[in-house]
Amino acid sequence: MSTEQSAARVSAICARCGFITFNFGCVDGTVVCSICLDEHKAPSSPLPAPSLTRSATLEAARDVTASREAHHGDPRDTFVRIAEMWTAILGTVVEAHHVALCMGALKIIRAAQDPKRGDNWVDLAGYAACGAEVAGAKP
Repeated sequence: MSTEQSAARVSAICARCGFITFNFGCVDGTVVCSICLDEHKAPSSPLPAPSLTRSATLEAARDVTASREAHHGDPRDTFVRIAEMWTAILGTVVEAHHVALCMGALKIIRAAQDPKRGDNWVDLAGYAACGAEVAGAKP
């Protein structure tokens, strides 16, 4: 089990799907997120596991971005540092919101290659949220 302290909240990495979540439980001695926990509680059936919903995707993205912020600090600072590094490497000006766009593009490519892998969609939502924040987007 891997956990990190974040204020008064504890996050964990789900042993089944790999999501970082603040909402978790224990199944057979392993930590699982609330989505996998609900699937475990559901009666056995020949039906496939439910797809990741919009709500669950956004919740997981919120949990992942909170965990990353607790570990790495404010995303604006991180994206600015990455933009400065990319500017030096590429020889053209890169801004913090460009980092979010490029990382989102990476996740789109990965989602296109494996559309059933949920963490690509979750990470894409997280990069979109970070991009909106660093760009100062208005509702």
